[in-house]
Amino acid sequence: MQEAWLTDPAIWKPLPDTPLWDENCQLSEADGSKLEFPPLVWESCGDGCERADLVQGFGFAARPSITTSRRPSGDVTFLQITNWMSDSLRSLTVHRIIDLETGKSIAAFKHESPSVERMPFVVCGTTSYRVTSALHANIWRVKAGLDVHGGYDPSNDVWSWQLPAADTTWCDQQALLESDGGRFFFICDRAPLVRAMLTSGSSEMTTLVEKRTEWIPRILASYGDHAVWSEVAKAKSGSRIRGWSADGRGVRTVLENIQGDVCEFAMNETHLAGTMGDGIDCNLVQREARFWAVRRDDGKFATPSLSPVLYHEPLTFWETATNGTFLAATASTYPGEWGFLLARIQGWDIRILTKEYPAWFAMTSKYLYVMMTPRNKFQGRASEIRRYDLEKFDQIGEPYEGVLRPPAEICDLVPC
Repeated sequence: MQEAWLTDPAIWKPLPDTPLWDENCQLSEADGSKLEFPPLVWESCGDGCERADLVQGFGFAARPSITTSRRPSGDVTFLQITNWMSDSLRSLTVHRIIDLETGKSIAAFKHESPSVERMPFVVCGTTSYRVTSALHANIWRVKAGLDVHGGYDPSNDVWSWQLPAADTTWCDQQALLESDGGRFFFICDRAPLVRAMLTSGSSEMTTLVEKRTEWIPRILASYGDHAVWSEVAKAKSGSRIRGWSADGRGVRTVLENIQGDVCEFAMNETHLAGTMGDGIDCNLVQREARFWAVRRDDGKFATPSLSPVLYHEPLTFWETATNGTFLAATASTYPGEWGFLLARIQGWDIRILTKEYPAWFAMTSKYLYVMMTPRNKFQGRASEIRRYDLEKFDQIGEPYEGVLRPPAEICDLVPC
């Protein structure tokens, strides 16, 4: 590690003191104006496609998360990427947030510990694999079994840390509501199922969904002042979408009587959009899989628009993103052919951008940003980010020729 500024105390200050931090687990946040990471440099990768290097000579890059945030100037996409560096004395893990509109690193926090040679076992760490926002930090300590969550506010250039540390070990879905300094939402494997930290700076939990009933929470999404999650019917097909907003009304049902399992979806200022199919409790594969989108108007929702059935075989969906005009989704067949699909919601024209696995992606009105990473790599190593010009929708990728109904021989094997 040759960059002196990475350990300069004039740039980095310790995180608020908690019993979790010690010489084996040192956490600090940066003065974003003094970060010396170079800006991203974009180069062409085909029609309507550009790419940029993320390693930039700083160790290796991994654990990306990417999200589109509502800012006063319009939607901005942020990327959080982890750069790992080490020498014979210590290991340094820097999580930095990049404004993809400018390509500049605007914020960072870091974790320092003895090198692997000196301490070969993990005692604390930082991760983004469970979070849905690039502005969300999740720090954990193995011995204590506790997490500290933090959120970055780009408008005021400040981190907010939810203290004291809390047990969110069993919460695999995490979302950040950016308003009022940050609120954090969790879907957990153990009851209570949906929980939230509703006060900035405090880890006190509020229970939103107490236990399993006939509805099972599945996917969290957030945008602006709203957090929403899908709930699927237990042991049968059917879904509804519920949510929370800081308007004093508490939890409410925002969309109901959905005829299918909504196992992946996203939201923006104007729309909810995602994928659905006929499955049981969002199992790995869904028959009759299709896209859907519904417009948000003053908290009310119109009738969803549905795409044709996408494929004659069951599909599994992994991620989605929308800007209200387009919907992007990762889909795979069983046992494992991948497709990264981009759909224009009006008319449901669909293109397939790649048959690789795009682990994380988000979009603004102008660009679709995509992180490519090989499946099953530890914490999703990544070396580059791509951006697709949505104005060139008809030129990027290839037309997706879906099959609207299965061939006759399939109907002898599965219900049609």
